[in-house]
Amino acid sequence: MASERKVVEDKTRFLVRRENRVVSVLSVLAVFAAWEILGRSGLVTPLFLPPFTAVLRSGLEMVQSGEILEHLAASLWRIGFLVLSAADLMQTPRLLFGILVLSLMGISFAWILEKLERRLVPWR
Repeated sequence: MASERKVVEDKTRFLVRRENRVVSVLSVLAVFAAWEILGRSGLVTPLFLPPFTAVLRSGLEMVQSGEILEHLAASLWRIGFLVLSAADLMQTPRLLFGILVLSLMGISFAWILEKLERRLVPWR
């Protein structure tokens, strides 16, 4: 009797987790749909809120042309310059902010690579 109850509880937990996943995916899709509708309807000027598909198209073009790598390199260069100049001028808050930004970028990049590795190399 106890084992049957445990099986039922496990199935219930699975269904609740699955339902939560569905709700979270649907909410993200709803946000993207609202973004697209607001961008295309003209309620908000495209200068401030372009349609989601236009943003994706522009991002894909930037990736294909290599322009995104240029922007990334320029941003890293500016943050590195900020850190070095703040250190020279004894501006501790700016120095720590630059270090924090670089650290967060490194942690994010490592996390993305870890997820990619798990997907591409499942036996590791």
